[in-house]
Amino acid sequence: MRMDHDRLVCGLATAFDVPDGNGGEPWSADQFRDFVDAGYQVPLLLNHERPINSRGLTPSVGTARKFAAVEYPVKGLLCLAEVDYADGWGDSILRDVGKALSQEYLPSVWGFSVAAKTLEDGQMWPVEVSITRKPASPTHGFSHAVLPLYRPGNFAER
Repeated sequence: MRMDHDRLVCGLATAFDVPDGNGGEPWSADQFRDFVDAGYQVPLLLNHERPINSRGLTPSVGTARKFAAVEYPVKGLLCLAEVDYADGWGDSILRDVGKALSQEYLPSVWGFSVAAKTLEDGQMWPVEVSITRKPASPTHGFSHAVLPLYRPGNFAER
């Protein structure tokens, strides 16, 4: 599948081995192994919701295309997502992320958060990834942190 490199964002969808702050168990890389190995894609939403426009709901703002469990610099589930046009929402998101990343000191403005279901064997299976400014409630199966996003090529432009 060919991706539009100008519309890609990359970041950690969740951190591993980090308590969620509400007494929940931390997620581990092993729990996401089957999902990462399967190579599935999931919808990219905005704040764990489908945006509303004048014609109704926008199905998604893009697609979370690739995942990998990483160990450095932080243990977590790395996500590469492509932001679609999404009735205009996508361009606004990319513009806002680009402005945040153009600053010398990165603020924690946008990040990823993952919604996942726990299967009977204990494996976690993401059902969507959201680009968001705040994490969803960990008690609902969402990630434990919002971490800054990176846009490929952003730092090469400096």
